[in-house]
Amino acid sequence: SHQRVFSSGVAALRGQSLDILASALTPASKRAYDAAWNKFATFADFHGLPCSLPLPSDHILWFLTDLFNRGLSYASFPPLLSALSYHHKMGGVVDSTKSFQLQQFLVSVKRKRSSRDSRQPLTHNILATLLLQLERSALPVYDRRLFAAMFLLAFHFGLRLGEITRSPHN
Repeated sequence: SHQRVFSSGVAALRGQSLDILASALTPASKRAYDAAWNKFATFADFHGLPCSLPLPSDHILWFLTDLFNRGLSYASFPPLLSALSYHHKMGGVVDSTKSFQLQQFLVSVKRKRSSRDSRQPLTHNILATLLLQLERSALPVYDRRLFAAMFLLAFHFGLRLGEITRSPHN
């Protein structure tokens, strides 16, 4: 009888602890981590690889290589590895995403896929062209004047868009 009470109490604590742990991630992070796991699981299934923890680091390397071959940008790789790492840690197993090979893979991908910043600084000539095109637009006069004032203010004071507009995110 004492053993039965102990077991049911531990089972309740186990359930509660899992609920608490599950709330550690934001809903968006949970969706992203689950999507990354599902992406790996699909890859593993397609190639006949097991999908159980701990994932062998070479399987993760093959998965990342497949994504690289599909043209995935460097910025997509760290979040994928972070998601797989999270699943390892929550599963209480050795985190194979921290292997030297995988870290070197990231360095190589960053070199090969580094995207150059294609943005150009806004010059007086570009600003003048922008204002001229704004005057030729079909916008109402009030809106054209408002945009012109915003562009001039931002240009002369070095402001970013978020600093001169109102947004629910600011």
